Amino acid sequence: MLMASGHPADDTPDPLPPSGEMAALPALSDAQLASAADVVLIQAFYRRIFESLPAQLAVFSPQGVYEYVTPSAIADPVVREWIIGRTDAEFAAFRKLPPDVPARRMETIAQVAREGSTITFEESFTSRDGDQRWFRRYVTPVKDANGNVQHVLGYGIDITEQRRAEDQLRHAQKMEAVGRLAGGVAHDFNNLITVIGGFAETLDGTFDADDPRQEAVLSIREAASRASGLTRQLLSFSRRAPIELTTLDVHEVVLDTVHLLERVIGEKIRVSLALHAAKHHIRADAGQFKQVLLNLVLNARDAMPNGGDLRIVTRKASPQTLRDLNLDATRQGYLELEVTDTGVGMTSDTMARVFEPFFTTKGPEKGTGLGLSTVYGIVSQIGGQVTVSSLLERGSTFRVIVPASAAPSGKSRDDHEATAFPGEMATLLVAEDEDGVRLLVTRILRAQGHRVLEVSSGTDAMRVVETHDGPIDLLVTDVVMGDFGGRTLADAARVVRPQLRVLYMSGYPDEDNLLDVENPTESFLKKPFTVEALKTRVDLLLRTAVNTARGE
Repeated sequence: MLMASGHPADDTPDPLPPSGEMAALPALSDAQLASAADVVLIQAFYRRIFESLPAQLAVFSPQGVYEYVTPSAIADPVVREWIIGRTDAEFAAFRKLPPDVPARRMETIAQVAREGSTITFEESFTSRDGDQRWFRRYVTPVKDANGNVQHVLGYGIDITEQRRAEDQLRHAQKMEAVGRLAGGVAHDFNNLITVIGGFAETLDGTFDADDPRQEAVLSIREAASRASGLTRQLLSFSRRAPIELTTLDVHEVVLDTVHLLERVIGEKIRVSLALHAAKHHIRADAGQFKQVLLNLVLNARDAMPNGGDLRIVTRKASPQTLRDLNLDATRQGYLELEVTDTGVGMTSDTMARVFEPFFTTKGPEKGTGLGLSTVYGIVSQIGGQVTVSSLLERGSTFRVIVPASAAPSGKSRDDHEATAFPGEMATLLVAEDEDGVRLLVTRILRAQGHRVLEVSSGTDAMRVVETHDGPIDLLVTDVVMGDFGGRTLADAARVVRPQLRVLYMSGYPDEDNLLDVENPTESFLKKPFTVEALKTRVDLLLRTAVNTARGE
């Protein structure tokens, strides 16, 4: 039992008095002996309960002195015995905790003892193994029959996992909101860049080389190209970048990227690889996933200006990792790609913002702040997640966890392609709600000798599909339009014209409109695009269409 003084009760009888002062000791009756035995049993019962509690529990005197503490609060029995009769300040000094932690606790205990009311608060600290833990603390008075506070009970619940889940949710919501904003801005700018760059390209070469107008055209094209790069990174972050899925060997991507960047990385940085993933194929856009690794490697290089170690590891993602990230562990597996550096590291505030677009700790001349946000968007778009852990002056580790895929069958889209397009005029339907883009596309295609039917909405496009007297060889459609999108339009149009080929265009598609690069009946054209890119995609689809119709 606990004494008011704050020390465990001592059941040993008082020492015998000196000789000559011996007094007869009263004999205990059977009832008294039975009652004492019951007390011992009750004490043992409640002690077992206290020591089984998963929550941390401690009893203090009103002065903040430890009277009792459970094993869940202090696991070491030696320390648990040592702390009785001491204060939190002494314990904090023993554990080398920051002085503000025990000061806050001692003030809370004093307030509870003074006011007689319960106080609830949350606190965090770093454990001995370097892990940050969060606890919700309850400090409540224990009063006697007269309402006087005799003890102060403190107990705490580990809410680390709850806090981490809440932080993940808040981070995901914030990134989703910023992503929607970035995607919307990039989509609108891509339409403008398509018109500016496309018409500038049609003017290129129409003036003499020494004509100032030719120089102006080249400047316009260069500016459009740079703007296109920025919007492409914004779209990658927002997970709305148009992608063409193919089966990639991640180990090949790693080897190719490291070989490509050997000179850029520099001799001061030692690179080591540990490619252990048994299933190392994934479904992703080849160019975009290479960009993921490229950005992570360059970020690691920048974090080690004086040299260091860069380590790239692949492995099968563990079940615990999947549980921590709320990923579906029932599917065929996830691949984990880890990039670790021994650089300057990051603070917790920096880690919380590291994937935000335009956030950077580098100087204005050393980066746009879009590299890691691009990584975040690309990985999210293919169903994966990217995490970061870091310690100042110790380095950082980025982990990319993506769904694994079966090895490719060996059949590529090229197997469907045949001989050159014979050159006869085709009938094309262009559906685009942006007037400038529609004008550009129709002008380019008509210059190629094609017959072009142009509409500004999905509704008008379906009307043409249903009423046009004659073949429609190819539908060229924007993915996002005012009434309904290109995917819906294509599905409806193919009910009427099953052999219809489709070329999708967009600054960003809906996530459900990801295209399979192995499908020969459709293709995707990213905005902004060049005149030559449009011609090439149309020609490719028409060649496939002509040969399919001929049974070749």
